[in-house]
Amino acid sequence: MLLLVRTRKHYYVNNMSLILHYDAISSTNTIARAFKKYSNSVIISSNSQKSGFGRNGKSWFGDSYKNIYLSIALSSTMLKNHISPFYYQACSVLAVQASLFLYLSPDMIRIKYPNDIYIRQNMSWKKISGILIQTEYIGSHLESVIIGIGLNVFQQEYDETIKDKAISLSQILDDDYNVVIQSLQSTILSNLFGYLEYDEQYIYTLWHDALNIIGKEITIVNTGESAIVDSIGNNGILHVIQDNNNLYIDNGDSIYYDLNE
Repeated sequence: MLLLVRTRKHYYVNNMSLILHYDAISSTNTIARAFKKYSNSVIISSNSQKSGFGRNGKSWFGDSYKNIYLSIALSSTMLKNHISPFYYQACSVLAVQASLFLYLSPDMIRIKYPNDIYIRQNMSWKKISGILIQTEYIGSHLESVIIGIGLNVFQQEYDETIKDKAISLSQILDDDYNVVIQSLQSTILSNLFGYLEYDEQYIYTLWHDALNIIGKEITIVNTGESAIVDSIGNNGILHVIQDNNNLYIDNGDSIYYDLNE
């Protein structure tokens, strides 16, 4: 259970996490990085962000007061023995997926490798959420992890480059649903900290099953060639076979595949 205790300037979760909410911000990940020195875990959210970003330097656009913009910074004391950043990536995407199960049936939700969430609208799959993991090391020691979560809740219009690929929760739900951004965000956080209590192998098993990509045919974007996914390592790397050659892929943007069963 996630217990929020309010003070005048910030919140605490179980007296361990510093939580700050802003009306407008440059990027929740950027602010989480700046504040992580003050607490073992820092949670930053905002009604809007001006310079949000995702993987590979891509921008994350969204209107004010319509979406979830959330980052969680965990210091080394919170990381336990989990040394792989992919553990936190898997926990995060599973937490968002579990939160969406409150509104949508499982057959309408897919995790696209490695950590994007897509929603089925009619016969098409569109992206509703993305997760960005940033890490800091001291030597070979994982010093901190910052988890950035973006989730479209009430967004109706999108940038020209993604307008046919993106969707929000409100565009799928019936009018009878009353979605409250703050409640959905609290559910995501509660699920996330719950998953972080499990050991790595259990989380990887859940993640692998949710991805449902083993044995599937994928297309490699820069060549247009096909390959078959053979396995996924616990470091998140796909092992694929192409014309009897072994390839290893760690970038979800470099491949595409059918999200249907």
